[in-house]
Amino acid sequence: MTIWSILLLIAKCLAAPPSYLIPITEESNGNSLSVKVYTSGAEWYETSVYLTLRNSVSWLASDYCYTANCLTMTAPRYLDTGSVSSQAPEQVLGRSVSDSVITGSSVVDTFNFGTWATPNYTDVTVNRIDAMRVTGFGDNRLPGVIGLGPGNVEGLRLTPIVSSGGFSQFSMILYAAYNFLILGEQNSPPGVNFRAALLISGLPLYKQDDTWNYQITNFGTNTGSSMFFGGTGMAVLSTDQSIMQIPKAMGSAMAAQLGATVVSGAVDTYNVNCSATPTLGSIIFSTPSGNLTLTGWQIAYSGVGTCNLKVVGKDEMRHGLPVWTLGIDFLRCFNILYDATQPCLSFYVPDTPA
Repeated sequence: MTIWSILLLIAKCLAAPPSYLIPITEESNGNSLSVKVYTSGAEWYETSVYLTLRNSVSWLASDYCYTANCLTMTAPRYLDTGSVSSQAPEQVLGRSVSDSVITGSSVVDTFNFGTWATPNYTDVTVNRIDAMRVTGFGDNRLPGVIGLGPGNVEGLRLTPIVSSGGFSQFSMILYAAYNFLILGEQNSPPGVNFRAALLISGLPLYKQDDTWNYQITNFGTNTGSSMFFGGTGMAVLSTDQSIMQIPKAMGSAMAAQLGATVVSGAVDTYNVNCSATPTLGSIIFSTPSGNLTLTGWQIAYSGVGTCNLKVVGKDEMRHGLPVWTLGIDFLRCFNILYDATQPCLSFYVPDTPA
């Protein structure tokens, strides 16, 4: 091997972005999430998690599960090759068939299942938030792809749809066995790759030992272009079987900024009607205990009739700390039009519950 070939090999290695499956782990203090990252020529180091969902629907499962039911899932799973297999839950569910690598904000990764007349699979089952694939590094962030699945609730799945243009466009359809999670779907025109859909579900902000356990910041589904091709992304927020608890003052602030109609009771319900004309939302809740931010999104119709955003709040005490049990339910699904210049959805969790 000549010196030039060696130098060329080194250059290729340096140019290729690292790509790892990194399980999300908790720091030793259990107050936030962190990942260990290794780059060539450097030692492992731990950094705070900054997760970005790129223009992609790349879903990942973890190498660990939360329930016994999760460990026995055997539904067909989409693989990088476009085939399916009943892999163990730790199987990475895949990136796009073209295997494009996300290295910067302008790169788009999509699902394109080829030109099959009919898909050679039935459905894709995903797990909950457990792992991410890191494909490159940027300033103050780890550009990666993370799959947010519908927890470990049975009967929920993602189903691909074949368009008339020959492409198997990916449509997010959530089936709830007991109708506690509203359906959501997104179809792209024929021949246009489906860009992004996001399901946020099963985000327990409180651990059983009453310490904050998630710090997730700046989820965005459009980081490169100014708009989506073929329609908007769909976001469905639900807590399904996992309880989301935030400081009481934060919940009250959210209801106030939403302009909610409050229905008082043992469990307070805050009803918000969606506008026929898209309205920009920028909801920031700041308390001494932490912040919850939704910014850069618009609410619009996705069908006949009006949509209704219901926020359910229940006051509780956790070791002397007033918390607000939060449930967000989109009674009628609607599209989210994302602003590429701003983060679309951010959750900030305080370091300590005190």
